[in-house]
Amino acid sequence: MLHLSRLYPNVRSKAVRRDLANAYELHRTLMRAFPERRQGGPGRVLFRVDTERETQQPYVLVQSDTTPTWSRLPEDELGRPYTVCPPEWKTFEPTFAAGQLLRFRLRANPVVKRKPAGANEGKRLGLFREEDQITWLVRKGNQAGFVLRNVLVIKEGFQSSRKNNHAITHWAVRFEGVLEVSDPDRLLQSLAEGIGPAKAFGFGLLSLARI
Repeated sequence: MLHLSRLYPNVRSKAVRRDLANAYELHRTLMRAFPERRQGGPGRVLFRVDTERETQQPYVLVQSDTTPTWSRLPEDELGRPYTVCPPEWKTFEPTFAAGQLLRFRLRANPVVKRKPAGANEGKRLGLFREEDQITWLVRKGNQAGFVLRNVLVIKEGFQSSRKNNHAITHWAVRFEGVLEVSDPDRLLQSLAEGIGPAKAFGFGLLSLARI
């Protein structure tokens, strides 16, 4: 069973604006609703910042495999709630069938790991060409139990965050399109675990909808 929440943060709050400008701080704030996870418990929390098309109001989608306690979100410096309205929240138990077509949306950090000459460890490098980004998603799909049928690639550019006073930059790409289920069990597992790296920075949440 998974839990999906939609939060409309109060953008008048200085703390909220800080979080929206720094994905790592947003992640830390959201994790307040999952105290058992913060203490090293099991489970995965994924999130993505989206925007309402008509109002341009930002909202945060949060998916988890444990129940969130959104009342634990902090108030701002003036005592106002973190969100402008109570979070929308539901549970769902998705089931898939081989050959099923689904619409999808994924905000991802497509990278390749390369090991420079003489280095002990490899380094993740962003993929900037669209064909390389699609190849990356095809490979991830093969691992995650789906096949791409069509895809629109939307390059969002560099996302800058700070963690412990260190600047961190991720290359952000949004994928939207249609996929075909090839392995229902693997897709269910990938849905819960997310796709690709940098999940603590707002990447990897795979949203699916029936056609």
